[in-house]
Amino acid sequence: MSPAPTPTPRESEHSESKTQSDIRIEEQETVHNEEETSNPEVTQTHNDFVPSPPPSPKTTTTPITITPCPPPVTSQPQTSAPLSTPLIFDSIIPPTTSAEPLVLVNASDAGAKTLGFSTHVSPPISPLRQDDPDMIFGDEEEEDLGGFTYSPFQITTESEDETLVTKGQLKSLHDNIDQLLLSTKASSSESYSKAAVNSLFGTLTKEHSDNIEKMNKSVDASAEVWKTMTEKVDKLTSDTTFFMENFQSSFDSNTPKANEALSGLGSLFKAKKTKLPEVRNGLKTYHEAFQSSISSQITKLQDELATESKIMDSLDIKTEKVKVLNVKLEAAEIQVNDLLSERVVMRSCITNVIGLLSDIIETRDPMITIIARKHLAEKLRPVFAMLHRLEGVSDQGIIPK
Repeated sequence: MSPAPTPTPRESEHSESKTQSDIRIEEQETVHNEEETSNPEVTQTHNDFVPSPPPSPKTTTTPITITPCPPPVTSQPQTSAPLSTPLIFDSIIPPTTSAEPLVLVNASDAGAKTLGFSTHVSPPISPLRQDDPDMIFGDEEEEDLGGFTYSPFQITTESEDETLVTKGQLKSLHDNIDQLLLSTKASSSESYSKAAVNSLFGTLTKEHSDNIEKMNKSVDASAEVWKTMTEKVDKLTSDTTFFMENFQSSFDSNTPKANEALSGLGSLFKAKKTKLPEVRNGLKTYHEAFQSSISSQITKLQDELATESKIMDSLDIKTEKVKVLNVKLEAAEIQVNDLLSERVVMRSCITNVIGLLSDIIETRDPMITIIARKHLAEKLRPVFAMLHRLEGVSDQGIIPK
């Protein structure tokens, strides 16, 4: 009984770019006999790795065990299928986008024993940092251009023949294989026929051939893109080198001028520094004079405020006196108004008295002699004078004849 061979996966790594995808396709046929009587079983391992967007680098295998079919009852001698040469393909293709997420699938054991999936993730692509000047011009410690990385263009195809195998398509293929195995298991009187196995292997081989052709096309397209991007990177490197050389020459030419300007500025600062004590003394003197002037002004202002306070106190006293005088003036005006009204009444009365006295003096009574008239006029003269003063008439009024 020959032992079952172990699949040996290979990984190809491209050293000039950090964007790499490992595709490994292995096809193996194994013959395993669980019983000592050499029960033939045909086992096929199908590994198909397709690049996918980078989640986390992890390989997961989930085995699904299917109970093997019972050995068929036959009188023919037991035979074993020969081992087929494993098909291993190593290729590099750029990451592509599709409607369904691409994963690395390991569909192992297309026979009657196990069926599983294995995922493998390629390292993430390092994008070009356009906002970091150190990635373009370098820094002080490292000035080489070995840190440049770029992301290759993604080749998208519109033809269905050129698209990559997705997880859904692989799952559909595995479901068909499982159905075939289950239908074979359901019939206890039937065994694995060589024609069914050959048909299964032919289908798998055709799928692998189609995938290989698609991968080769993708590799050719990626090579063209790689060539174009290499030329662009070389041109960018030469332009950057030319710019750095010009920058270095400009720096070398401007360094003496900058040193000369700095030396002149340093001498100027030294001269200003020697003058600082003199300026400090002048500022101190000016500050003292200013403080003395401010103190004198404050003292003068305080004296003026004291004088103003005294004036305000005297004004308050005089204001009180004026208020009292105003009250008295108002009372005097009231009295004057009363006197004026009384004077009007007195004048009217005096006018009447003067008229009566004039009538008495000028009477034509023969009884009154001239001597009596003169005597009466002499006696009434002071009365007339007083009446005229009260009436507002001067003393030199004409005495009636």
